[in-house]
Amino acid sequence: LGVAERPVMLRLLRQVGGRPTVPVRVAALRPRQVVFQGQLRWFEGHRSDAGRLKMRSLPFEATPEDIREFFSGFELAEELGPITILLDKNNKPSGEAWVYFRTQAEATRAQKERNRAYIGRRFVELREDF
Repeated sequence: LGVAERPVMLRLLRQVGGRPTVPVRVAALRPRQVVFQGQLRWFEGHRSDAGRLKMRSLPFEATPEDIREFFSGFELAEELGPITILLDKNNKPSGEAWVYFRTQAEATRAQKERNRAYIGRRFVELREDF
């Protein structure tokens, strides 16, 4: 994000009760732009048909690839930068993540089928996050 866009993004996050996140690396893309621009589109309502789940109780060492594997068989919203691992105030993984799906129905199906399933030795809770 440029210097001018950052305050706008933080203001939008605060308005919807979110907290700033630091995006994770996904392939060779510039992740900060992909994730923040995706969240900006989400909050502005340009993709109101997309669904989002909040994952809780993730292993701290979980990677975006682990989360992609966990949701294999489901359609993620690739254009939104589908996986955002939330960090705590010390810049370490908090055990939570947001995952964007192509549709709200797909997010609901993922929640019903994968809620309390395991990643490693921990079960993961999934909540619809509008």
